[in-house]
Amino acid sequence: MKLGKDLVKEREWSITTWKSPDDPSIGLYKLRLDANGYPQVFVGEGQVDNFRLAPWNGVGFRGIPVENTNPIYSVEFVVNRKEIYYRYELIGSVFQRIIVMSDGILLHMSWINRTQQWVVYGSIAVDSCSQYGRCGPYGSCFIKTYPPCSCMEGFEVKDPEEWNAGDWSSGCQRETPLDCGSSTAGDDFQKISGMKFPNTRRSWFNVSMSLGECEMACRSNYSCTAYANLDIRNGGSGCLLWFDELMDMGEHDDPQELYIRLATSKLPAALLLCAVVYVYRKKKKMPHKQRARKRTYP
Repeated sequence: MKLGKDLVKEREWSITTWKSPDDPSIGLYKLRLDANGYPQVFVGEGQVDNFRLAPWNGVGFRGIPVENTNPIYSVEFVVNRKEIYYRYELIGSVFQRIIVMSDGILLHMSWINRTQQWVVYGSIAVDSCSQYGRCGPYGSCFIKTYPPCSCMEGFEVKDPEEWNAGDWSSGCQRETPLDCGSSTAGDDFQKISGMKFPNTRRSWFNVSMSLGECEMACRSNYSCTAYANLDIRNGGSGCLLWFDELMDMGEHDDPQELYIRLATSKLPAALLLCAVVYVYRKKKKMPHKQRARKRTYP
């Protein structure tokens, strides 16, 4: 089946949980594709998002190791004017299924002929970082640390009192505001990798732009907070721009690079560059002063 949306007939293909393991009536949770911005997958309870699989990188959905290329199945992801969906296609003879348990846990199951049983092939792990937006705007979640939340480089805790009490939902804020008065000339981008990409509900994408063109597009729009390649295949292609606070980030074994907008003064390279420029200007002025001194005092 397809999981996504039919944009022409305005209908949705989704998976809804049972009410309980032994009650097949409609339950609380739903696995659905959100088509706002760049499409991404959520599991939620009503209008509340519990966790996010997002977003598609050309090979799989970031944050799910089992989505990588394998000999059992392939994944097709389609975005056009008529529909947006993804679906699995089995390559071999192994039977698989995806289910959402009554408690909202997503399981990827495989049928084992030898034991005549379904076994878990992969799942969305329930841990301290699985809750959607746990660390708030510009916060990152790391499973192996406590507390699990920290601010990205160039950002600081927004509400220290709440943060120290174990409530990280208010997230982080910029240490230095962006220089909006100089047509973005005072801003630059910090490159990070190994992270789950942020929520793409307030994003824009283009499948044909290069990374350089993507940077130019983000730099020319003050509302743009980050950019990245859309597809990781063949060295990277396409463009994805974010236009809001970066939400629901966390540690993940993904080499895809994300470029986050910061004030230039907060970039380590910028501080080194300023020092080099300062020394260069001092040295350039010194011979001039010596020559002037010789002419004035022969």
